[in-house]
Amino acid sequence: MPLETSRRFERHIAVVACISGLAVAFLLSPKNYVLGNMAWYWGPHFAVLALVSMCKPRSAVIAGIAFGMTIYLAAFGIWALTRLHPDSMAWLGYLFTLPGALAGAGIALYIQNREANLGSLATTMAALCSVLLAITFNQVVVCNTLMYCGGK
Repeated sequence: MPLETSRRFERHIAVVACISGLAVAFLLSPKNYVLGNMAWYWGPHFAVLALVSMCKPRSAVIAGIAFGMTIYLAAFGIWALTRLHPDSMAWLGYLFTLPGALAGAGIALYIQNREANLGSLATTMAALCSVLLAITFNQVVVCNTLMYCGGK
């Protein structure tokens, strides 16, 4: 695949990744205040992506980061909404773990710069895995220090 076609494909995947995050935020939002809740759920994604964009990453890196944060939002949302009291302060734990997404994004940027010849899929998967691993590590730290994550 020629380089320009590959870059165009990466941009399309990055757009799909960002839209998927918005879709998950919409689905998780209570219907009485959709826009405010969407801003709460997807605002941190936007902040991480905006900070990463300042470093001029490949679109494949943006796609991996966005998909990773979308997977985390969906998983956290399922966990929080299946609790005994889904309207609890558990969503603060979501915010406390997002510095892990920023750390994972930094790792993805490092990989992009270190391995400049990676293909689109490999770059996306490296970014996705680095974000998910960093968020998971941060979640473990948060669950063992700031909040209790087990049980109902």
